[in-house]
Amino acid sequence: MITLDKTETGTRLVVYTQPSCGYSAELKEYLKTHDIQYDEKDITKDRSAYDDLVHKYKVRATPLVVYGEKTVMGFCPGEIQKMIKMTGVGVGK
Repeated sequence: MITLDKTETGTRLVVYTQPSCGYSAELKEYLKTHDIQYDEKDITKDRSAYDDLVHKYKVRATPLVVYGEKTVMGFCPGEIQKMIKMTGVGVGK
């Protein structure tokens, strides 16, 4: 299992999703298949997650992958793997 935590900073992979988004489902399946842990924020159930998505990250679509200051918009496996490699963690399965 790949955990992208950085205990000294509290940084963890966060994925903003919504149930009606096919790309969100694909992303979650990809992360599960590659045994990558993440925190999911469903913007339809969590108003503060929606507010972060719109105001902090300036986007109105899901999925959005966030790790510290780095973001990946949409389901982009190559970009996600780059993000993981930059953390010094292997890519998994």
